[in-house]
Amino acid sequence: MHTEQAAERNAIVLVNLPAGQAARQSAFATALVLLASAAIIAPFASVQLPEIPAFVPISQTIIFVNDLITSMLLICQFVIVGSRALLVLAIGYLFTALLDIAQLLTFPGAFTPTGFLGAGLQTTGWLYEFWHSGFPIAVIYYVVLKDQAPEASVSHSSMRKVIATSVAVTIVLALGLTWIATAGEQHLPKLFLDRTRQTPVAAYVSGLVLLLSTIALLMLWFRKRSVLDLWLMVAMCAWSLDIIIQTLAGGRFTLGFYASRVYAVVTATSVLIVLLSETMTLYIRLAVAVLESDFAHMNRVSMMGELAASLSHEITQPIASARNNARAALNFLERQPPELGEAREALDCVVGDADRAGDIVGRIRDQIKKAPLRKDHFDLNGAINEVLVLARSAINKKGVSVQTKLADGLSPVHGDRVQLQQVVLNLILNAVEAMGSVEPGTRELLISTGQDHTGVLVAVHDSGPGIDPANLERVFEAFYTTKSSGTGMGLSICRSIIEAHGGRLGAEANEPRGAVFQFTLPGAEVSS
Repeated sequence: MHTEQAAERNAIVLVNLPAGQAARQSAFATALVLLASAAIIAPFASVQLPEIPAFVPISQTIIFVNDLITSMLLICQFVIVGSRALLVLAIGYLFTALLDIAQLLTFPGAFTPTGFLGAGLQTTGWLYEFWHSGFPIAVIYYVVLKDQAPEASVSHSSMRKVIATSVAVTIVLALGLTWIATAGEQHLPKLFLDRTRQTPVAAYVSGLVLLLSTIALLMLWFRKRSVLDLWLMVAMCAWSLDIIIQTLAGGRFTLGFYASRVYAVVTATSVLIVLLSETMTLYIRLAVAVLESDFAHMNRVSMMGELAASLSHEITQPIASARNNARAALNFLERQPPELGEAREALDCVVGDADRAGDIVGRIRDQIKKAPLRKDHFDLNGAINEVLVLARSAINKKGVSVQTKLADGLSPVHGDRVQLQQVVLNLILNAVEAMGSVEPGTRELLISTGQDHTGVLVAVHDSGPGIDPANLERVFEAFYTTKSSGTGMGLSICRSIIEAHGGRLGAEANEPRGAVFQFTLPGAEVSS
């Protein structure tokens, strides 16, 4: 059960969500645009442009905010899954956000002529290199850790401590590097000749940083599996182009300088957009699932309401039998001498009648009560027989002849027993109601089960008027109904339930007349 819940949790996060064709095409198109733009800009990267004082504060504030939000969203995903890989990636984004803001505060001319924090001529350049080293290192560790065995995942009991410790270490590291780049600025190799021009050493340092980015990009390429991996590749592509174009620019306030900041914004934005988009999609799916669950419960209650009169007979019959058997037992005990054997037999019948009434009430309660989804392995044939008991009076009232062909040795199915019984009951009641318009004596209902390599098959055949071939799919649409008093939700809910169990529900014509509604479910061996 715990493994199953973990698998369900893992399936709803980007780290494990497989990339579809549309996502791959979007990522490829984005990367292509980035590469094409870099190819156009590269020959003119060193062209000096006018200084725009507000550009650096605006662009780096956007980067800071986007990286911080991305880090928070990835930490939320870490809380769900417990994967250290996600935590490392989240910390990587936090590190880039902190170093980004440190570089902004020390950038000469952004707020003061020499920058805040006692910055020197080399401070901003080295903070840029530290900033651009941290993210690819985090991605490399993410790729290495993402394939760890499940036992390497962090337990939920220690998550808060792990997150707090990781954030604290990251803040200390960012502060330490900022201190090195400011207080120790005179001891570091010179990257800038003056406020705008770089030294030849800067190209070699940027080359080492670019090597880290290239390694991270290649590792993602060879081990890409999920939506997150795909868009991290796009982010790393933009990050690498940022470094390349900045190096080619050779200084500040050139075409390459401005373009590199744009690539940094793309890096900070690409994964964030995907995270927000997928989070919204998952919330919508959750809302739909909750609504479907509520509709399914309302549908069950409605069916029980329709069967109320018939079910009262099913309940009173064993109660009346118990009363007669109890009276017979009293008569046997009043005889002289008492006939204890006969009395015992009568009382055994009373117990059996009471159990039968209790079973019927229990089945009604199961169908009416609102309970969370509970998947177990169970015998589908037995579940169908229980449904037939609930529907028997309604079937008899319409004069319908019932036949069952339940396959022997049917594999157990894995699912919610009540929900699947709801589907069978809905199909049976629909068939009975449909046959109300045909002549008595020709109303035949056949319920069959079978099995093949795909799993278990359940079919409900009726001899009613049938369904127009053009409407065989429309009958499963929400709010579509051919009944004057119908809501049009029953079959739509049934299909949702079956698909949630990994099966399919469809309809076709019955021969010589009527309709067949049938659904397939994976056997326990397939689904578990």
